[in-house]
Amino acid sequence: MSSFRTRSAPSPTGYLHLGTARTILFTKLFATKYEDGIYYLRLEDTDRNRLNPEAAINLIGNLHTLGLDPDEGVSLNKHGKKNDFYGIYQNGDLGPYIQSERLEHYHEYAQLMIDKGLAYWSYLTPEEKQELQEIKKSIKRPIDYYKICVEKYIPDDLYKSVKNALKDPNKPALMYKLHRNLKVACHDLLVDSTIFDLSLEEDFVILRPDGYPLYHLAHIVDDYLMKTTLVVRSQEWYPSFPKHKTMFLDCFEHGILSSEVTDWVHNCPQYIHLPFILGETGNKKMSKRDGNVNMQDYLDKGYMPEAIINYLAFLGWNPGTEKEIYLEKYDFENLNQDQRLAKLIHNISLEFNYEKLSKSPARFNLEKLNWFNREYIKLISDKEWFEIGKVKLGLVNIEDVTTQLALILDKNRVTTTSEFGSDSDCILKWSKPTNDEIKWKKISIEESKQNLKEISDWLLNNDGLLSFISSKSIENHIENTSNLETTMKAWLMANQKDTGSYLWPLRVALSGKQKSPSPFELLSILSKDEISKRVKVVLEN
Repeated sequence: MSSFRTRSAPSPTGYLHLGTARTILFTKLFATKYEDGIYYLRLEDTDRNRLNPEAAINLIGNLHTLGLDPDEGVSLNKHGKKNDFYGIYQNGDLGPYIQSERLEHYHEYAQLMIDKGLAYWSYLTPEEKQELQEIKKSIKRPIDYYKICVEKYIPDDLYKSVKNALKDPNKPALMYKLHRNLKVACHDLLVDSTIFDLSLEEDFVILRPDGYPLYHLAHIVDDYLMKTTLVVRSQEWYPSFPKHKTMFLDCFEHGILSSEVTDWVHNCPQYIHLPFILGETGNKKMSKRDGNVNMQDYLDKGYMPEAIINYLAFLGWNPGTEKEIYLEKYDFENLNQDQRLAKLIHNISLEFNYEKLSKSPARFNLEKLNWFNREYIKLISDKEWFEIGKVKLGLVNIEDVTTQLALILDKNRVTTTSEFGSDSDCILKWSKPTNDEIKWKKISIEESKQNLKEISDWLLNNDGLLSFISSKSIENHIENTSNLETTMKAWLMANQKDTGSYLWPLRVALSGKQKSPSPFELLSILSKDEISKRVKVVLEN
């Protein structure tokens, strides 16, 4: 069994949130740092009212796409035990890794807490609890739920067995009894130690009337039994830190938990509470109002998993160097995407540690994510790019050089792969432009077409230019484009031709669009026959 074990425990209640993906990435990075480190994935599905079975597959599928597969736990990999309700699999020696399959464990430890006087049943109705919270506002101090329950109910009802309580028609909830006269020290690896005064806290529910645990109980039991040594979670859980630390300490003190099972130094795992990710503006946690937080949408828009992972790593972490891109051209030429993601995470992990994490919230920046995506698109090999284009554009043949050069146009310009076709379609799906589109703003349509005929005749009868047009290859495309531009601009200048009035109609005629690549790029991609054909169609009118 590894001495370093860390986990993520998302809930199958919706999509994979960008912030959750960042937390899971950091968790995996810590595990990757250690030679025998284990990162496992648990499914927290005890809130049955918010459960969405499809969300589990979507969430785990997103993690797989991002290269965040666990070493053990739940996955879509068809190994281990299958859960038919979710359609997912569990692999590992410390499962089940789906909390709804672990109720016997939660009931067992809840019973031990009851037996030791650490927990009691509350029969207060939601209306009574709401009334008490209103009283709290006026008295300005926490409610002592235990005192109220002791005065209101008989002891046998407060400490009845879990089995009998769950059959009780009054539907009690199990509450944890805090020692509210104590103070507890909680150490976070990121923010150091904080002393919490428990007199400012209230007892809290750990087991619902339906028998399902709340996070407070479930994660205590699971992290203990699954030997978790580090918990990385959101800052929103920091206010609950003293409750969880107290539960761990009480359970060890009363023999409910044993040091023989785990080697925790302070009778609980180590914790890191990550600061929030802020939206692009304002000082609030990133939400839908600030931009898209659904990871699936970023993948659908054509953001590369490599770029997303690399960007997320920098949301709250800085290596202290100028380095930002953690893969090289070699990796894209020799590794498939799964291998690249594994290497990317490994490369980042070599420099990753909690001392380099920021204590302040990170701010999401779409422009920076776009920059990462552009940089990674540049690293993609032409062969892989053509295959992506084939799928995105529904192409049958990508062996044709003209098609390949058209796809290179996209590669040099797009921010995401969803923009495939933004430039290549003027090569692959040409349509005749209108007279209004052909017309150069300073002259008439007749003059614009006359200029188009003049420059196209010169082009198609110039052996030197035709050599650049006919010698098409990926390797000399840039050189051909440059040579065409130099020669054509020299001719325009030597003959005192207005550049715009000649190049505009030529470009629009060749592309069929007012916004398109330069005429020099188009000429270096299209064949002589295709150039002649497009110009002829435009001039026929």
